[in-house]
Amino acid sequence: MEELKKQFTETMNRFLEKCIPLTVSNKELYFLSPKNTLFGFDVKQQSFFEPNSNEKFKIINQSVNETFNQATIESFNTLYNHLFTELTELKIRQNGQNKYIGLKAFYSKERDIIYIWNFFDNKWSTQDAKNNRQYFSNNEIIPNEIHDASVQQPKHKPTYEYYETLEDLHITENDLIKIPNVRLGDGSTHYKCDKLNCIVSYNFVNKYWYIYDKETQKKILLLNE
Repeated sequence: MEELKKQFTETMNRFLEKCIPLTVSNKELYFLSPKNTLFGFDVKQQSFFEPNSNEKFKIINQSVNETFNQATIESFNTLYNHLFTELTELKIRQNGQNKYIGLKAFYSKERDIIYIWNFFDNKWSTQDAKNNRQYFSNNEIIPNEIHDASVQQPKHKPTYEYYETLEDLHITENDLIKIPNVRLGDGSTHYKCDKLNCIVSYNFVNKYWYIYDKETQKKILLLNE
């Protein structure tokens, strides 16, 4: 029996060392398991329990808000070449709590995309705005219909040359003037470049630069007028 008790204690200690404490009080303790499952411990009853879904969402997202900091914002700016200050935070509906537990969601009007920050792995990702708008209570900021129908992508997309950096195009950021409020549904931001006498585009999802055909470039300029 003593040997079993020793093994049990060692196993529990290894488990608890890998857990992340979230809240501590005289009544209850809450912590995340290594598999990101939320557990509670009743101090008075000396027993473990699993909170209901609403309580789970509340406790985890309280930690999410406390953890989200300037370093997280700066990592977004660097990763997506997009200012965090241009985003609007999305408010999660109750029916979206299971889907977005441990996540913070932000909407970019310019790019018409949802950016997600994951508390569990401290990483950013993206989601399609229109397919996920129903999970948010302030989803009126997300257009429900496809805009810029006049610039639909052709069924057989033409081949473009892609560039990893602006140096490959022999230009710098100082040579670019951002063209606002133009969305073609391909996850790109567009810039006017007088030095090259064309529109230069940047795909922030796949992280490459490219130049559209002249006809599409004209339509981009018309949309910005």
